[in-house]
Amino acid sequence: MASVGNEVLLIENNDEAFVWTQRNEEILIELREEEVLKGNKNNTTFTKQSWKHITEELCARAKRNYSDMQVRNKYNQLKKKHKDFKSLLKETGMGYNAATGEVSATDEVWDKLIWVNKSTKIFRKKGCKFYEKLCSVYCDTTTTGSNAHYSTQSPSNDGDNDDDDATSISPSTRNEESGFD
Repeated sequence: MASVGNEVLLIENNDEAFVWTQRNEEILIELREEEVLKGNKNNTTFTKQSWKHITEELCARAKRNYSDMQVRNKYNQLKKKHKDFKSLLKETGMGYNAATGEVSATDEVWDKLIWVNKSTKIFRKKGCKFYEKLCSVYCDTTTTGSNAHYSTQSPSNDGDNDDDDATSISPSTRNEESGFD
């Protein structure tokens, strides 16, 4: 804020910490987690109705107006944070406390990891407090029931392993049968 005479002017601040407090980020993650549990996430993103609900509810709970673009940008930033932290945990010499989201390693391990990937530096002191929740939002979903199959197998047309499954039909035959060219 700046003061000009008796007027007070509000100066827009684009600083990420100003726009997204830790509490508002947590609210956003919780809202996304709720939408995932409701089944409102198809493959990699949420339905249009879910995006609208998330944005409206976030604005109400955070008492701040976030644009659709800000919410979507934060979604992508959190997705990258989740991916980076997940990769970090796979590294040899890393310790992880799920209760606090903190990671630990020797200085040598940290120096090596930061040299290879600068984005890991943020996790050295802060960890990733909401990692478990981010996993429920960003991790791939698993199919169950009649559509489930191992990733090393092709899904069959009727659930049987006979010769008329999808792997034994040529692509051109499958296209003719389905009406696609």
